[in-house]
Amino acid sequence: MSESRKNAPTVAENNGRNFKIESPVFRDGSEIPENFTCHGDNHSPPLKWTNVPASAREFALICEDPDAPRNPPFIHWVVYNIKNDVFELPEGISTEDLQTDKFSQGVNSEGNTGYMGPRPPPNTGTHRYYFRLFALDQKMNLPPNLDKDQLEDALTGHIIGEAEIVGRHAHH
Repeated sequence: MSESRKNAPTVAENNGRNFKIESPVFRDGSEIPENFTCHGDNHSPPLKWTNVPASAREFALICEDPDAPRNPPFIHWVVYNIKNDVFELPEGISTEDLQTDKFSQGVNSEGNTGYMGPRPPPNTGTHRYYFRLFALDQKMNLPPNLDKDQLEDALTGHIIGEAEIVGRHAHH
């Protein structure tokens, strides 16, 4: 069991059992379109979630590449303080949107705020990009610019559901 999954309990409530995250631009396990990668426009992909646990008070999202050749996983996006009446992230969220009334963004593995699209190094094959959404049992009121480890520490004991979609991308 990976370090990042050890605190994610199974969803106890029936209504959260089918908690799901999707994207209108790629299916689970399929190729992420180029404009959502560093080889294209580097736009964050649109994401939507459904069947959330009834007791969810907030959401958090982490996008990571476990196939990165150095120091995996490479963190591509950290979004949190997502209000419980928000059920999607639109395409192309600006890295300038550090903190809005709907969400906050953290730092990726490059040390920059916001989304950094897939950019696997040459000759490393196809990489997998896990977009993991967490349903939380309370409003966290976390400051902007947290990294993945700081966010996961804060979420410990508050995760009541998890949904995931995986995209793929290779160096072209």
